[in-house]
Parts: sequence; structure tokens; C-alpha cells
Amino acid sequence: MSVLSRVVWCAVLLLSGCSVPELRPVAESDVTTEGGTVVGVSADERVVRWLDIPYAQPPVGERRWRAPVALQASNQLIERQSDDIMCPQMPSETSGVDGDGVIGQEDCLYLDVVAPADFRSKRYPVMFWIHGGGNTAGRKGTYDFTELAAREDVVVVTINYRLGPLGWMTHSALQTGAEGLDRSSNFGTLDIIAALEWAGRNIAQFGGDPGNVTVFGESAGGHNIYALLVSPLT
Repeated sequence: MSVLSRVVWCAVLLLSGCSVPELRPVAESDVTTEGGTVVGVSADERVVRWLDIPYAQPPVGERRWRAPVALQASNQLIERQSDDIMCPQMPSETSGVDGDGVIGQEDCLYLDVVAPADFRSKRYPVMFWIHGGGNTAGRKGTYDFTELAAREDVVVVTINYRLGPLGWMTHSALQTGAEGLDRSSNFGTLDIIAALEWAGRNIAQFGGDPGNVTVFGESAGGHNIYALLVSPLT
């Protein structure tokens, strides 16, 4: 079978519902973070991936429309979710989900990490990805950064952040009783900063160099980098 034939056949299988390569646990890939222990998985022996790692407390209930709060130390085992976590949004091409009504979940402040397989013995540069989507859509799992990590010897962090009215809405009713950063209404921006701070504290456990972090993004993700550049918090 020619290369072209194999590509066409693979495309047909994917369109017919064939699943992507299965992610399997990787031996000796457990990493302890401030929120618990996460187990690495992979479908490619060149890299290890850690999925759905919390970087802040869930922004729900009294924490809705408030600045992100750091995680409390935990010894729990962080379970990988069955579906890719995304913050509340409308279905769109950007989210990769069709349908009607709101999709996603408010408990969405999670990130993924992918690193070369020899992460235990190295300190690789870190690339910190901010997804696009007009700050109203998108998710951390839009792209597979396996090739970037494997070919360029980098650790890649991809994050969720609050979107739309949950991320950037201001109203006097929301600010009643709020103090400090809780009054800013820039909660999506603060989520990104909280994820950067998490990386600074934890990324060395994944083989990353916390002193060598490059922030990059697509569309709204690139726009958000401008906000980071002018924020005194970063």
C-alpha cells in the first residue's frame, strides 16, 4: 500500500469513528504537584503527557466572578477526565463540539503538560500555550503538541482560562463586598497569570526549566499576551 493510500485509508477510518491512538500509562511517570499526584500517559514513546492537572481552586459558587485562588496542598491522585475539559462556551468550530446550548463546565481551571520521555534527567525550555477563540471559546486540548515537544526538546504547557462573561464581565452587583483583585473583573487574565505562577512552582517536576519560559498563543491567546505584558502582576 502506497503512502498516499495509507493516508486516505486512515482519513476514512477517522471519519467513520475510528479512535485516535490510545493513551496508556507510562511507567515511573508519576509527578507530585501542589494539587496532588498525576500519572503520565502516552501514545508515542518519545513523549509523556499529563492531562487535566488543576492549577487553581474551582471558580464556582462564592468564587464565581472572583480572582483565582491557589490550590490547597493535597496528596490525592489526580484522575484524567474521560472528555477534554473546557470552560463554559457555546458550541463552535473552535471548541470542536457541535450542538445547541452551553457546553463545558465551570470547574475548568486545568492544564496539560507534554514533555520529552527523558524528562526526569533534563531541564528543558518551557513553552506556555494560550488558546484562541475570541476569549469566548476554545480549550487547552485543541492541538496535539507531541511533535513540538519531541522534535524541539521543549516542555509544553497548555491551559484553560475562564471565557466570555465568566472571564471578563464587570457590574456593580458583582463588586459588592469584593476587595483587591476580586474587583478587577479581568478573571480570564488572572487565570492565565495563576497558571503561569503554577508553572513557576511546579514545572521542574516535569523536566521544565522555570527560568526559561516562553509564552505563545493563537488569535485571542496572542492578544492575551499583550495583557500580560502590561500587567504589573507578570
